[in-house]
Amino acid sequence: MEFLLAGHSHSFACGVKALGDIRVEPIESSQLPILGLMGGWKGSRTTEYWDALKENAKDKHVVLFWAGNQHNLGFMFKEEETFDFYLKRYGQTETKNVAFVPKAVVQEHFSSSFSRVKKILSELQTCDCLSITVVETPPPKGDNDFLLKFIKQSDHFLKLAEKAGINLEKLDVSSPLFRLKLWKVCQDLLKDICNEMNIRFVEVPEEMKAADGTLDKKYWANDITHANSEYGKAIVQYVYDKVLEE
Repeated sequence: MEFLLAGHSHSFACGVKALGDIRVEPIESSQLPILGLMGGWKGSRTTEYWDALKENAKDKHVVLFWAGNQHNLGFMFKEEETFDFYLKRYGQTETKNVAFVPKAVVQEHFSSSFSRVKKILSELQTCDCLSITVVETPPPKGDNDFLLKFIKQSDHFLKLAEKAGINLEKLDVSSPLFRLKLWKVCQDLLKDICNEMNIRFVEVPEEMKAADGTLDKKYWANDITHANSEYGKAIVQYVYDKVLEE
């Protein structure tokens, strides 16, 4: 009984390799019977990659990591934190002079980023998988100084800041709570899709989070958005156990 891990860049922490031709290989960092759909990374995933997933899914427990960085696009910088919204179990940001908008407006903004996953999941359901599991991606990191250090080294984010008309000498990061709430809206949209399709959705366990809901610092990779290999090993074991329980 094998597991097959696949998906976007948050799968890399779990041992899925970005480089090389698209191929199925064992996850080297795991002692579990887990394979990864490796390679083919071109800044995102191609049709060829998703076709390869369907071709290799038969008789396997497929585990998918979908996107996970949407909450950063257009909202990473303090100058872009121009609004807030009500979200159950989350507080209000302390940022001053922001508009308060309905949560539905935020959901609508992100909903298009999940249109493709519906098609892929629907096609996987015809591939004789043993099961399909979608895993919640890691929550944001809560230390703005840590993030700012890497943002200032990133041509991508610096170009985004310049395009937004932000003064690079006064560059700052949007509040952790703002980013956390945006991340949660995205993950809830993905969870709703899975529930509608009767597909298992596994949330990041609370013990892997800090007290404020952001990612526990011991799981941070040295970049802006991703978790490290320790997180990858822990979440793979957690998902593996969850699937076998059911």
